[in-house]
Amino acid sequence: EVYEAGWDTNGYAEGSHTVSARATDTEPVTTVADPVVVIVDNVDVPPDVVIVFPLYGSTVSGVETVRISASDHEDADGTLMVEWNVDGGDWQETTYNDITTYYEASWDTTAASNGPHTFNAQAIDTALNTSSDANNITVENNVPPTADFTYVTTDLTADFTDASTDDDGTVE
Repeated sequence: EVYEAGWDTNGYAEGSHTVSARATDTEPVTTVADPVVVIVDNVDVPPDVVIVFPLYGSTVSGVETVRISASDHEDADGTLMVEWNVDGGDWQETTYNDITTYYEASWDTTAASNGPHTFNAQAIDTALNTSSDANNITVENNVPPTADFTYVTTDLTADFTDASTDDDGTVE
């Protein structure tokens, strides 16, 4: 086949133009595509935060180590402010542990009443973006009973009255 000058072997106009149609005369009809400009904002996204311990649905007692996993695409490990609370109380600080790579804190669960609670965590990055996580947990501290008694003596007879207490019920 013989091609007219200005046409490639596929029948399209030569050059950097995009062919939208071919006219029946000798002049090709072409269009020039406008350049597409994509503007990507440098948006600082909120950090990721996940409560590692206490686990969702777990029962805790005594002194526990709180562990929270938190990371951010724009901030280095250990630079986030990560806090926790129970049932919406005051936020408690954590410390970043380079070895475990968790944000950690010590929690004396005896400060909370026995029963169900909501354990909350939040992470705040340097741009003040905040993310949070929450777990439903149960606190169950078996407080040892308090042994106590009163007594009255008459001559050689002593009468004792049990005054012991136990948060779980009666002392036997």
